[in-house]
Amino acid sequence: MAKWPAVAGLLNPISKKLTTQVARELSGQVDVEGDDPHEVAKRWLIQQGSIKNPGNQALSGGRPPATPP
Repeated sequence: MAKWPAVAGLLNPISKKLTTQVARELSGQVDVEGDDPHEVAKRWLIQQGSIKNPGNQALSGGRPPATPP
């Protein structure tokens, strides 16, 4: 963080949304359902508004977003 302090500003909003429950749900999509970890992360980041969906592509898996309780 000392070398790249701007990274904290990018990661803090994501860290606040990534609760233990959300992490468990996302891990379950990978470990139990066999989804690709990169796709699971991308899908969640798009659903949270953290990244844009390029070309408004359909999200693979079509799962509802993992949301905090």
